[in-house]
Amino acid sequence: MKEVNYIYYNAGNYMSLINSLNEINFKAHIIKDPKDIIQNLPIIIPGVGNFGYCIQQFKKTGFYDYFKNNYNIKANVIGICVGMQIMFEKSEEASNNIGLGIFDGEIVNLKKAGIKKTPSVGWFKTYRKNQFCGKYYYIHSYGNIDNNEDRFYYKNNNIKITSLIKKNNYIGFQFHPEKSGEEGLKILNEYLQI
Repeated sequence: MKEVNYIYYNAGNYMSLINSLNEINFKAHIIKDPKDIIQNLPIIIPGVGNFGYCIQQFKKTGFYDYFKNNYNIKANVIGICVGMQIMFEKSEEASNNIGLGIFDGEIVNLKKAGIKKTPSVGWFKTYRKNQFCGKYYYIHSYGNIDNNEDRFYYKNNNIKITSLIKKNNYIGFQFHPEKSGEEGLKILNEYLQI
């Protein structure tokens, strides 16, 4: 069985994600303190709820400084939903909380950006450079819309919303792979092993 670090900071879809990892043959080490991170194993940062709350919990547990200032992480780090959003510079959801700044840009209020109904929820086709990549499950009211060619995206009300973003070994999923059936497990497994 393969292994992964699961960052536990009181903000995540815990059981659903752990069960999904088991399905793709990954044993999750529950990490509550940065010093317990097992080097050279991939890392998952979950996230459900408010950007500000997640950042505050990240700071409280020491993970904020660990990820913001550590340039020696070799394994892949995957942020899911708000776990992805906190990797950006900032969010309109909590403008007084600074993100990790791993990805350029900000998280915006989707309703203000032109999405008629929020949260943006359901199964959406996902693309990269106009090539279909899969169909995944989303539920979020805030997101990133500053797409460049390398970002995966989905469309709601003809607005491109970042779906998956990668910079070096940091990867962000806006969708929930653990709720996206076989295709979700497949892409999660793929990025855990790159």
